[in-house]
Amino acid sequence: TGFFLDLPADQSIRFGDSLTLTPNTNLPPEVPILWLSSDGTGCPNCDELTLRPLETVTVYASANGVDCRVIDSTTITVVRGELFYVPNAFSPNGDGVNDDFRVYPGPGVERILSFSVFDRWGGRVFLREDFDPGAALAGWDGTRESGGAVPQIGVYVYLVEVRLLNGEIVRKAGDVTVMR
Repeated sequence: TGFFLDLPADQSIRFGDSLTLTPNTNLPPEVPILWLSSDGTGCPNCDELTLRPLETVTVYASANGVDCRVIDSTTITVVRGELFYVPNAFSPNGDGVNDDFRVYPGPGVERILSFSVFDRWGGRVFLREDFDPGAALAGWDGTRESGGAVPQIGVYVYLVEVRLLNGEIVRKAGDVTVMR
């Protein structure tokens, strides 16, 4: 009987996502599978391999069958795309819909280093620093930090700085419209 070891087809994932590779094989359970990827990660005796590559990698799986050696590889392409999303408008009117202005991080964001909002005169109306991407209270509710005055309808400028899983710092600036 001929043994086989087939990995899933080449695929693409978003930066920061993880995936599990499970081979299609007819090897006996006692035959170990050796995993190795082009970024140096691997597993010497695993039935499957879970990885979170930060760049495109090729993954190799091999095993020594009774009278033969079987090997296969697959390439995981990491697509950067949009690392995080910042809306361009919100309505802090207390109706429970779109009341906060916040950063929506992708899976590749490890930490939000700063999130600032400025009025049209350059005065800072909001600042949060060094927080977990999943922090629910990290958004601007549309009030000023000092005095709690409700800002006027209009356009404000934001600045976001994040640290990615690979240590890279990414900055993004833009504008947001406050609507009522």
